[in-house]
Order: sequence, then C-alpha cells, then structure tokens
Amino acid sequence: MFREALKQKAVGWMLVGGALLLVCGLGGTWVFSMAGVFHGTFTREAGTNRIRDAGTMNWVPLTILMMAVGVILCLAGFGYAWYNIATERSGVQKTVDNVKVLARYAANRAGDMLTEYYQIEEARGTVRFYVRLMLPTRETLEFECSESVFNSCGEGMFGRVVLQNKWLGQFIGYVGSPVQPNDPGI
Repeated sequence: MFREALKQKAVGWMLVGGALLLVCGLGGTWVFSMAGVFHGTFTREAGTNRIRDAGTMNWVPLTILMMAVGVILCLAGFGYAWYNIATERSGVQKTVDNVKVLARYAANRAGDMLTEYYQIEEARGTVRFYVRLMLPTRETLEFECSESVFNSCGEGMFGRVVLQNKWLGQFIGYVGSPVQPNDPGI
C-alpha cells in the first residue's frame, strides 16, 4: 500500500523506455531500409535485375519489433497509471497509530496550492484537500481527505489515522505527548 515512489518510478521508466524504443525503432527502420534499398540496387544481377543481397534491409523486422515493444510499454505505463488513479480511493481500510501530520494544504481546480484559510475560503466549491503524513516507518505520503478531516489535522500533531489506499478517512489526534511504541514508561 505504501510503495508510492516505486509505482511512480515504474510508470515513469515504462513511459521513457517505451518512447525511447519507439524512437530508436523508427530511426533504425528508416536508416536500415534506406541503406538496404541502396545496397540492393548496387547488388542487382545484370541480366535478370534480381537483388542478390538485401544487406541491412534484413534488420528492418527487428526495428519494427522494437517499435511494437515501445508502443506496448507506453500503453502499459498509461494503463497502469490510469488503473492506480481509478482505484486510489478503494481498497481495505487500515488503521495506523503514531502518525505525524507534516503539512496540510488544498488545491483549486487550476492546480494552485492553497495554504492559508482565506485562500481556501475564496476558492469554495473547487477545492481538494490534502494532508502529508509521516508514518511510523518514517515514510512520508500525501493523502486526499474531506474538509472535516482536513480541519481536524494540525501540522505537527500525532495521532491515529484510518487510511483507504490514498484516502485519509479519519484523524484522531493524541492529547499530550505522542505515544512511542518502544517507550518503557507505558
């Protein structure tokens, strides 16, 4: 559930690798076919006009395969990203203790970050709320939440959260000092 950086890298490398294979395949197809045409013209038999050697034209199927693999990688990257976006609010609910709120902010429809209350009040109706949390594993992740959960999260607070994939469903702040799992005084 918390391997967001790995997912983003996988999608990025699939898109970059697919685009690179596609471009190399297109360039190789053009180069090898042009060189093969010239080589084939140069090696024709005098009487029958039959090409004796295709030369680099034999490499064209490999470059077409490179293009096909590139297109498949790009489509797989887009499909995987689309699937992750479509299912980011579904899944099993998970309760996590000792979570620290690092930051909270909102975003309007244009994608501008809103950090002050007056900015959020001015942009009513088109605002999405986000909270950045540090989990007990020291991993920091961003979660979308409702306005009521956003208002209950204070920067620097520790508490218990209920997560559902990339959705923060509930935040219950601790009163007093944060509970440490290895504290001998408990």
